Amino acid sequence: FITLGPGSNGILQNIIKIVLKAGDNLVTPFYTFNQAEYAATSLGCITRRAKCQNYEIDFDALNNSIDDNTKIVYICNPNNPTGIYIETKKIIKFAKRTKAIVIVDESGIEFTNKQSILEHETIPSNIIVLRSFSKAYGLANMRIGYMCSSKKFKKFYEENTTINEYSELSVIFAKTMIENYDIEKKN
Repeated sequence: FITLGPGSNGILQNIIKIVLKAGDNLVTPFYTFNQAEYAATSLGCITRRAKCQNYEIDFDALNNSIDDNTKIVYICNPNNPTGIYIETKKIIKFAKRTKAIVIVDESGIEFTNKQSILEHETIPSNIIVLRSFSKAYGLANMRIGYMCSSKKFKKFYEENTTINEYSELSVIFAKTMIENYDIEKKN
């Protein structure tokens, strides 16, 4: 189920605010976009960073970093800042092993010719995929992005955040970009 929001970063911050409570933690790879850590820290929560192997995400290290207080695991695919792409099957396999929400930030996926996790027939209900119009679509100042999640999480998100944190103009620009995807892809 798709939910629009104030850029993928704004959605990420909202998810962290509504999911994490005092004493909870977030797990993320050592080399990755650090906005999730900033958001968790602002709530007094801990971020547990798992070591990477040659800048690649080590799923065993991620799994070993998870404890009973881990509510969210944050993964960029492709990773930011390394640009390394992770096979989506590995992410799905990992998500099936944890009770935590697994946020997969695909804000840079359009810059690859790789498979999005959204292309799989079955996606575990604990996976949330974030996408952005800021990068490949060039709409950074429009602050528009979207989240793909289970119906249950979409409802939880909408009940616990301010909806419509984006402008109508942002939606018009995003819609125009989607309708002209062939031009964007060529560029």
